[in-house]
Amino acid sequence: MSFEGSEYLKNGTAKQLRVHELLSSHGILDKLAAFDPVVVGTIPIGIDLVDSDIDICCCFKDQQTFVNSVSACFGDQQGFSIRPSRKSKDHALVASFRIAEFEIEIFGQPVPTRQQLAYRHMIIEHKLLIEKGSVFREQVLELKRQGLKTEPAFALLLGLEGDPYLALLRLE
Repeated sequence: MSFEGSEYLKNGTAKQLRVHELLSSHGILDKLAAFDPVVVGTIPIGIDLVDSDIDICCCFKDQQTFVNSVSACFGDQQGFSIRPSRKSKDHALVASFRIAEFEIEIFGQPVPTRQQLAYRHMIIEHKLLIEKGSVFREQVLELKRQGLKTEPAFALLLGLEGDPYLALLRLE
């Protein structure tokens, strides 16, 4: 499965189709093309909840160029903000805004997109969902509905010990 672009979303769930339409109609990935954007998280792998946002990872070489570009492209969107990420120590930034029914988060850092943790977690989770089937998928969704984040839900179901974010990476 390739998670490049957003075309693959056209053949998915109703929400995935709406995400594809939104990304296409607003040219979001095109506007971010200089930063190698990839849609990551729960929506691409079909374990999203009603209020799940659209997560997009980007790689920048120059932080100020990224800030200027994202601000110019999306600064007029509802609720726009750009701030340092609390989760990362390497100059990562998160831009947030809303378009239509979706909250969008653009995560940029000076790390190649496919080496970023969110992308790596998504790939691991996708493989596990394929291997373990629909019952496992429903168990993950149920734990998420109960308030668990995605990686802790996977770790719990798989019996992984320690930090669930690191434990999942050991399955790469």
